[in-house]
Amino acid sequence: MASSIGTGGGGTIYEYRVAALDLVALLCGVNVPGLDVVPDAVCLQQGKEFPLDDVIALNRKGPYDLVVERQVKRSLEIAPSSDPWRKTMRQCLQSLDSFGDEIDADRHRLGVTASAPLHGLQVLHDLSRYAAAQKDVQGFLERLPDLSQDHRRIWKHLLVTIRDLLAERDATAPTSELTELSAFRITRRLIVEIEPSERISPRYPFLRAALEERVLPADNSQDSAAVSVFNGTTDRVTPVRSR
Repeated sequence: MASSIGTGGGGTIYEYRVAALDLVALLCGVNVPGLDVVPDAVCLQQGKEFPLDDVIALNRKGPYDLVVERQVKRSLEIAPSSDPWRKTMRQCLQSLDSFGDEIDADRHRLGVTASAPLHGLQVLHDLSRYAAAQKDVQGFLERLPDLSQDHRRIWKHLLVTIRDLLAERDATAPTSELTELSAFRITRRLIVEIEPSERISPRYPFLRAALEERVLPADNSQDSAAVSVFNGTTDRVTPVRSR
């Protein structure tokens, strides 16, 4: 069941829209945000397995699972005082506890999808991309002064939130080293997706075109017994006549 707006979630329609885009990507054989390969499963509300449980895209065909688990929020204000933000970061810490090795190895990614506030989400997106390019937390911190004031402000909000959550969990004040490391491990694997709630998704035109390439038009010349099957060599749906 989708998280309701009243409980801080994205709401049924918005969350299902986000999931539907990933499902179309699966059907069309294209990637989804945060997953570098085509998913073979898209799941909703899998809280028993994934802390960020709203929409999960997986590929389990290789030697190890590739996963992006995402929380969906219509609005995600990035501030220590914001309950949806604190909840999301708490879930990220829980994922570190459960999947820390996979997250560090970049086989398991964390994600947030929201529509507003646009500027804060874009800054967080840029900060996560920058952190992903750094080898370790020390290198990231050494280069942090070179970033804009907005990037440093978002990083500070992240640090304060993680510090408070660690103290809440362990009943002791965490060291600055633990706080910085935990925040860095989350940030470098965080996929920030900005998905409009009141207008067409930027992903929609591409996915619609990809889907149309794989679906027979309603007025096609195939007889009524014709079916469509997936041709793995051409990555297209091709009509097959019955005999």
